[in-house]
Amino acid sequence: MRRDYEFGFIDGNIILRRNLSMFKSLIEEGKVGAEYLMGSILCSILKIARESLNCERYFILWDKKPYYKTLILQEGVGKSEYKTNRPTESDKVAECMGKAKYLILCNAGKFGLTSVQYKGWEADDMAYLASCQVVGRPKKSVLISYDSDWESWMGPNTDYYNLWHDYVKTFDQMKISRPPINGYSVFQSKAIRDAMRGSHNNLKKTLKSEYSSVSTLEVLGAIEKGDYHHFKDYQLFQTQLKTFDFTEYPEYDVVSNFLTSAYKQGSVADLDEFRKLRDQLKISRRQMSSKNYEAYRDKLNLKHWDKGRSL
Repeated sequence: MRRDYEFGFIDGNIILRRNLSMFKSLIEEGKVGAEYLMGSILCSILKIARESLNCERYFILWDKKPYYKTLILQEGVGKSEYKTNRPTESDKVAECMGKAKYLILCNAGKFGLTSVQYKGWEADDMAYLASCQVVGRPKKSVLISYDSDWESWMGPNTDYYNLWHDYVKTFDQMKISRPPINGYSVFQSKAIRDAMRGSHNNLKKTLKSEYSSVSTLEVLGAIEKGDYHHFKDYQLFQTQLKTFDFTEYPEYDVVSNFLTSAYKQGSVADLDEFRKLRDQLKISRRQMSSKNYEAYRDKLNLKHWDKGRSL
């Protein structure tokens, strides 16, 4: 049974790479380009909106380098670099990805898909901040990705939808599968564990190997007593932990309330406008048919685009 949500927050980088994997060889051969990749991404989002979720409105969250995480690590230890877990692409594919992303940033908002991007911030960061911003709203929202990290960005008023395996996980279910450290929030627990035990985003293991099986809570208890013997590099642990303190990031006051401004952006093209935009953007009718767009549009709550709207 499909659940009803107010807002859907989409991991733009994940869906970009997922669709890229389908057409990479065709891009390399020059048979398709950025317009086709953009069309496939929009087609995928509309399919999710029609068939898998019932959201009143969608936002696409994007990364933008250079990441503040990288700068914090470089300043703290001088050698570490934060990396997202993504492969390096050829120049031709990378150029196509960049152009497709630019086209989406400029145009998807006309289809009711508002893009959000801030220099130095990751989509992961904004997913967590989105969860914070929708707390207390009368209806739940949902984080849409297949990055398992996004489960940890949930809050009490957000669910997680895995777009690869087509399942929904609630905040309470996540706390069972990923129990938070006693006395710490889910987000704090994720930050501490990654800073202590490493992560796929190139955060390093900072515990000595002989203490890898010691509970995180026990290590934290030792830290409170000024005992750091579990660590091979306590300074690095502190620096890595600092990368999760978004209050220290530039523009935190703006980004922590990004939904307020993003909500006022964008529009939802009617069917005639959609057809004109589709032709202008060179999106094939096979990718985005009028019938499928209309079915997607009918499921949105158009009140979210009323003139003079505010959260």
